[in-house]
Amino acid sequence: MNSIPKSPPARDDAYKAWISSKPCLIPGCIRRTEVAHVGTTGKGTGQKCSDYEAVPLCYYHHHEQHCRGVKWFQRRYRVDFEKEIVRLNALYKIYCADDNE
Repeated sequence: MNSIPKSPPARDDAYKAWISSKPCLIPGCIRRTEVAHVGTTGKGTGQKCSDYEAVPLCYYHHHEQHCRGVKWFQRRYRVDFEKEIVRLNALYKIYCADDNE
């Protein structure tokens, strides 16, 4: 039985740089941020999701999200990663996407 190979998740260095320039999603956090891949599509074993399914989190909150899990993290901090991904993608398309073409 042949399986159809999946295409790899989208990668975009400019988008990741833009995400990491944003503040941590957690209100009041002033630490420097990094790109936190929190989406679920396109993931394979040991593979990150698309860069377009990333949010800005500081190292502390990113580590906590990995250790505690997405559901716990979203309840604890009252964030909705899916809504944030949609919001960030829309902002990027409005303000930055044309600059990188």
